[in-house]
Amino acid sequence: YLGSRLGANVSLLTQFGLQRGGNPVFREVFAMVDNLPYNSYLKIGKFLPPYGHRLEDHTAYVRKELFVDQSNPVSYGSGVEIGADPLLFYARFAYLNEDIRPADATDATSTVYSGVLGWQGLWLQLGGSFLRVVDNQNWGFASGLSGDTQGDRTAYGGYGSVNFWRL
Repeated sequence: YLGSRLGANVSLLTQFGLQRGGNPVFREVFAMVDNLPYNSYLKIGKFLPPYGHRLEDHTAYVRKELFVDQSNPVSYGSGVEIGADPLLFYARFAYLNEDIRPADATDATSTVYSGVLGWQGLWLQLGGSFLRVVDNQNWGFASGLSGDTQGDRTAYGGYGSVNFWRL
């Protein structure tokens, strides 16, 4: 990760690394305007869609099977995300376009709508997520989509977590 703070409300972040085979890849590259009223923000660039918990385990179903997998470079899309975190409630919504081969004129682009809405107390967090992928010819292409996963896809579900003291 490489980040910089350009002012009280503007920051830049880049996440880059190597993918299998040693090829360099920029996974996330975005600008964020934050510290707005209600602890809200606006994110513009290339990033992972908000869906459920952002687990480090990229093999979890909510990551790998839904193509919001941090280890898969094609899980990231370009677009805009807005979010707010006023006191106990939080919300994040994103609109992304995904294009894994921008130089190829025959490449179809998928549109992704994604969001998270939840509540976070001192020891308990509860929330729900949705992910809508429209015209899914390429989303997750590097993982080898089977015929039944191509086309429009919708996923939604609830999630939660418990905080035990310092664990």
